[in-house]
Amino acid sequence: MPAMKTGFIGLGAMGQPMARNLHRAGLLEGAWNRTASRAEALAAETGCRAFASPAELAAACPVVVTCVSADDDLLAVVDALRPTLKPGSIVIDCSTVAADTARGCPRQVRRPPSS
Repeated sequence: MPAMKTGFIGLGAMGQPMARNLHRAGLLEGAWNRTASRAEALAAETGCRAFASPAELAAACPVVVTCVSADDDLLAVVDALRPTLKPGSIVIDCSTVAADTARGCPRQVRRPPSS
């Protein structure tokens, strides 16, 4: 079975090493970070793509890993990637957020995009 292209969102103290591990395993397609220079630096280091937005990343990657440090940031990222997720996409959240926010994100991902 071929490896699934994985996109990583959030390249902070926890996310960057996690993304590097995905790269070493041959799974990292690319990354997005609110501070674009972090994704660009990872792309230069690993050869992965630096995506311009969470939506662009979700459109290209059937697996998306999020690792952000604030509830509102996670909700904004999930809302941004939701319209371009394809059926069968997998979203893995590793964020440091409140339990209620973490439990609510799967419902938010499944909610149809606003018109």
